[in-house]
Amino acid sequence: MTIWARSGADDRLAGHALCDGRLLGVTARPARTYADVAATWGAFVSVRAEPEAGSVTVLRDCSGRIPAYWARAQALDIVCSHIEDLAAYRTEGWDIDWAYLTHMLLDESMPAERTGFAGVQEILPGQEITFSQGEVSRRMVWRPTDVLTGRSPSYPEAAHALRRAAEMSVDLWTSRYSSLALDLSGGLDSSAMVGLLSQARRRPELVCLNAVVGHPESDEREFARASAHLHGARLIEISLEHEIADYERTRSEHLLPRPSTRLLRIGLGRSALKLARAADAQAYVTGRGGDQLFFDQVPAASATDYLRETGNLLGWLRCAYFASRLTGEPLPKVLSRAFDRPSAAQRLSRQMNGSNSLVSLQASEASDAMAFVHPWLVQAADQAHPAKLLQISQIIELQRHYDRIGRAADIDEIHPFISQPMFEASLRTPAYLFAPTTVRRQLQRDVFADLLPATVVTRQTKSGTTSHFVRTMEANLPYLRGVLLDGEMSRRGVLDRAKLEARLTLPALRSSTSLMELVRCVIVQLWLDEAQTFVERVTGPISPAQRPSPGIPPQGSR
Repeated sequence: MTIWARSGADDRLAGHALCDGRLLGVTARPARTYADVAATWGAFVSVRAEPEAGSVTVLRDCSGRIPAYWARAQALDIVCSHIEDLAAYRTEGWDIDWAYLTHMLLDESMPAERTGFAGVQEILPGQEITFSQGEVSRRMVWRPTDVLTGRSPSYPEAAHALRRAAEMSVDLWTSRYSSLALDLSGGLDSSAMVGLLSQARRRPELVCLNAVVGHPESDEREFARASAHLHGARLIEISLEHEIADYERTRSEHLLPRPSTRLLRIGLGRSALKLARAADAQAYVTGRGGDQLFFDQVPAASATDYLRETGNLLGWLRCAYFASRLTGEPLPKVLSRAFDRPSAAQRLSRQMNGSNSLVSLQASEASDAMAFVHPWLVQAADQAHPAKLLQISQIIELQRHYDRIGRAADIDEIHPFISQPMFEASLRTPAYLFAPTTVRRQLQRDVFADLLPATVVTRQTKSGTTSHFVRTMEANLPYLRGVLLDGEMSRRGVLDRAKLEARLTLPALRSSTSLMELVRCVIVQLWLDEAQTFVERVTGPISPAQRPSPGIPPQGSR
């Protein structure tokens, strides 16, 4: 059996992991229980070989920083980070999993084990997989629901725990680099990150990059300048006015085993990477993860969480009032949620209720969302309160940020908030504490108040890149019409060609109506084109002399 992970040559976080249990690049003691994992965190794929039992066990840390996929080929179980690494061993059986792609069209937010290739599965973050005498078994070693036990913290306790976790995570990542480039949008997350980096134990050289798209909705220069000035950081503003991605000529550096929204680059990656190289930055750092871990979209159901955790009726009424004010949901409806007691199966079904009007009725009705549910969600539907269940689904979605595509294929990309200490501090915080009154993300504002300029602390708006994104799709419209209307999904009847044709017009794009439905179609089709090109290359004739020996990584792997 050969087990190995591959990453780019410049990546300080991963290397080959061989079946004798060595892990080059990252070290971690083998974890067997949740307590072990809680004490060992970072970015790792640990390998434990037990010759006497004839087994090899692979564990992936809960952040998902290092990709890990497995497939069976030539009587070998192969674990790798890049799908191309399977090609030398698996020269047949590269079938497209059309059921999975249809599900992606309906709901791409929470990927589980299955991928776009039949027989290629992901080892999920926090998951352990054991290969023993031809059998494969899985179990979750780290689960969000394990963190929810025990007494809920008070507001000051939650604030202290979140700040400590953020500082710990930033200190870990910065210890590996002497120079960093930061995406500084000027929002709460990136502004807090520049403050945390400026106070890190080993403060790296830092250059901040702010993307200027040219539309009022995304002009955050005022906030980015204030944040950089407060901490004495260098700020470079990048204009994306003329940065329009060409989807026809843009291809992934590494084929991902499933579609990713990062296929739809808007130009920032290329420009930012060039500036980072010019500034001698060794890695990119972002504030991604803040929306989920500080619960930007805390739901009205947080009042229900409060009642079920505390039993305090007066406090519940107060919490429900503020939840109604914050979300705009009528107070009677907020109150009625406390008496809604759906079964675990019903709660799970509500979380997996994606839809897409561009998918044909036949394909939509044939899709079974429950076949693609994430194991974390199954247990959370049975044990977590309503608002916390929603947050867990959002944390599952975070894993997509570590897709090694775009600039992340050329330079390390670090998201310190997406780390185990932050996961656990956030999960232990009751949903109603993130916004206890009518100020969204009040807890985060208090946690990082000393690191944020006043303009950011009091900011209530959130920028977007929708306008620039629509411009990019307009520029690519002839290509998109060709690949979608005449592509494999339309030919197979997965997409409703008539509805798709109506949506692929300039007026329809500019209206931004149901834009994400079209985005899902585009990313799946772009991935499908790359995947089919890859399969044609892999399944061509190969001589025995070209086939690598078991246990030896193919020539050219790094």
